[in-house]
Amino acid sequence: MSLAISPATMRSLEAECVAAGTPAQHLVESAGTACVQAIMQRWPLLRRVLICAGPGNNGADACVCARILAQSGVSVTLLSWQRPRTDQWLDAACVAGAVYVEQWEPSLVERLLPHVDLVIDGLLGIGLSRPPADILLLLIETLNARPRRLPLVAIDVPSGCDARSGSIPSVAIRADISLSTGPVKVGLYVPPAALHCGEIIELDIGIHLSPTDRRATRVLSSTFVQSLLPERPVDSYKGTYGTVCVWAGSEAYPGAAHLACMATARTGAGIVALAASPAVIPLAWPTPEVTLVPLSDDPHDALVQSHFSTYLVGPGLGRSTQTAAQLQTFLGSADVAGRPVVLDADALTMLARIPDWPHIIAAVPCVLTPHFGELRRLAGGTLIDLPPVERAQHYARAWGHVLIMKGSVTIIASPDGRTALWAHPNPVLAVAGSGDVLAGIVAGFIAQHCDLYSAACLAVAVHGLAGQHSAQTAGTAGVLASELAAAIPGAVQALRAQS
Repeated sequence: MSLAISPATMRSLEAECVAAGTPAQHLVESAGTACVQAIMQRWPLLRRVLICAGPGNNGADACVCARILAQSGVSVTLLSWQRPRTDQWLDAACVAGAVYVEQWEPSLVERLLPHVDLVIDGLLGIGLSRPPADILLLLIETLNARPRRLPLVAIDVPSGCDARSGSIPSVAIRADISLSTGPVKVGLYVPPAALHCGEIIELDIGIHLSPTDRRATRVLSSTFVQSLLPERPVDSYKGTYGTVCVWAGSEAYPGAAHLACMATARTGAGIVALAASPAVIPLAWPTPEVTLVPLSDDPHDALVQSHFSTYLVGPGLGRSTQTAAQLQTFLGSADVAGRPVVLDADALTMLARIPDWPHIIAAVPCVLTPHFGELRRLAGGTLIDLPPVERAQHYARAWGHVLIMKGSVTIIASPDGRTALWAHPNPVLAVAGSGDVLAGIVAGFIAQHCDLYSAACLAVAVHGLAGQHSAQTAGTAGVLASELAAAIPGAVQALRAQS
């Protein structure tokens, strides 16, 4: 089950376990035991280990690892930068045969590293309260300079990484494997911390979370995304899969409309109509399968035709005063109320200029797709000071719409508290037009009767999978957004075909 949680939620879950009768010591024992089992499964011939422990719960987990490994015949050197607050775990490790080094210098660690098979990091856990400094900073830097052949396993979180936000205030351990004791902490999926974790393995220590628990963030997996795919009945026809009106494109940016229409069609929408001015249509019309809606200076009647089931507004639309006024009229129209609208790119920038803009779209079910700059404009120029996932949750609730907060790790948030993220950064997607393709995929899934949150999750995953396929076949540079759009059907089919 791919769920991620904040450190605060982890503490709540631990408290719930203790309140239900599980001793706190049992949780520490379970965490250390699970870590050793995972380590021995990976390195069954392990002989010499250096374990670095801190004063908190993470250090206690490390001491349990030291005890169990020593009992199994592994030579264990245990050092700490501060003595653990509770001696029982350290004493038990020493009784089992671990060699405890309390007074040390970085030069001692440098001499030890060539003579061990594995390093275990238990210096800092999810309770990071201040950046590593002084002797701890030197120790982390020394461990990061270890021989290339020497693997390092972090317990729960690489020391120095903020498990809530993914930030690194100073320095952080670069781990080869991070063993998450219980549900993975959400900050480990967010750069730069994500770049320090190596492989993340979730360990079962008896703390479980319901898939419907709104405290958790869903980490999008192929299995989960597959469950959201709309059905394609054999007796269906084009009307079964909706009609999407794509209001996009300008003389300066006709390609954005082209890409948005192609992505919408490639996702499986039944009918795609490009709404644009007569001057733009010859430049943006992507394919004869896309129908056309020529717009006059007063485009309202053409845009609100009753057969349009879904709208995508914004890619390359331009930001002129006239277009902004047309957009405000459109979004405030009773003819549009209740019909889903994907607002992207220029539409978001123009929307942000409208005072009390959330009121304008209150009757319109929307998916907003901002990147960082667009999100800041929508928020009035200053973003709330929260970690990325919590920030997305805040604005989705405040504005009352599904939010796709785009970035190297893209976050999807619903006003009802559901949250998901795509944890596979890919430079292939960092190309002009990639966002237009994503917006088209969202609209395409909404047209196929997916609810807005599910459509957003599906779109982000399919967009990411199309990028992965493109990277595998063409590398990470030089892939065009039009090639991402062309890869959409294959990505969807790969999801449908998996067992």
